Amino acid sequence: MRFLFLCALAGIFWPADGWSAELIFAQSAPLSGPAQAMGQQMRTGIRAAFLEANRAGGIAGRNLVLETLDDQYEPELTIKNAQHFIARDNVIAMIGGVGTPTSRAVLSLVEAAGIAYVAPVTGAAALRKPEHKAVLNVRASYNLEVLRIVEWLAHSAKAARIGILYQDDSYGLAGLAALQDALAGKRIQLVGAAPYLRNTAAVKQALLNLEQAAPEAVLIVSTYQAAAAFVRWARKIGFTPLFINLSFVSSDALAAELGAEVAGIYVSQVVPSPQQHGSRLVEKFRAAMVDFDGGVALTYQSLEGYLAGRVAVELLHRLEGGINRGSFLNAVQTTAELQVEDFYVPLSDRQGARRVYLTVADRSGRFVPVP
Repeated sequence: MRFLFLCALAGIFWPADGWSAELIFAQSAPLSGPAQAMGQQMRTGIRAAFLEANRAGGIAGRNLVLETLDDQYEPELTIKNAQHFIARDNVIAMIGGVGTPTSRAVLSLVEAAGIAYVAPVTGAAALRKPEHKAVLNVRASYNLEVLRIVEWLAHSAKAARIGILYQDDSYGLAGLAALQDALAGKRIQLVGAAPYLRNTAAVKQALLNLEQAAPEAVLIVSTYQAAAAFVRWARKIGFTPLFINLSFVSSDALAAELGAEVAGIYVSQVVPSPQQHGSRLVEKFRAAMVDFDGGVALTYQSLEGYLAGRVAVELLHRLEGGINRGSFLNAVQTTAELQVEDFYVPLSDRQGARRVYLTVADRSGRFVPVP
């Protein structure tokens, strides 16, 4: 009894689902494989946000901890990792999962277990349905990303023909559906749609099919390795439409993969540039990253991870009484909106933020905003 009294004085609670002096969040993400850059950078950003919170005193005197298991962007491994985390009562929530097929694979597991699934790196509509109350979407949807791209193509690039390279799974199909929706009522015609096998860079046949369709722009719905292979081979055969990627490609990884060849490639983003001046979110992110690791690169993906971590921290601060899996899930389900510095995230409709930023790689390989 004396121990419990001392814990209460220190601000440490004994949650209904198991006591822990730490607030543990779990992440299943690709730390290896073709989407590893996204997983690694998301992990870095979340850890930077947690370190920032811990140095400010933590939550009721308890430190936040992120535990990550590699799923290699394979749904079967994501399921195994999720089962491992769910079985541990001291895990408050899952955060920063990477990918549409992987997130969809564990959706029923997290809902049945009553554990929140925070800030998955996917814009798919399937995870934005009102009934999926365990999911807290932070990033903008693929529909909004693609709509921004199509509007820019129609009004600024004056393109009339578009093709799409897409990963042959739920991620790629979500991108294809978003493009078809965005084209409704527009003068741009979809002239070619070419799939490729997930977790590979086998894009040559898809490239030849799209070349025959002669689009003026190609939307690329893939990981960075497949996108780089597609662009490199396309330029070798003289196929040079506008190449535009969704945010999931991981623009910094794409630049590293393509080197000087990345110049002129477009990527839609769901967070502002990590180099932007005047944004309070970016300023806090940059300071947090210096504290975490002064030599680490500042990327769009690590900024998205930092934002995810900050969202978790903001929700924890709103809890009253015990902090546990159930109370955190209740906060996810009942919080209508969050303001993280100058970045607004509506939560009540499950759609996530509404901001999309179109960028293009300059000659130095840095992705800069498109007016």
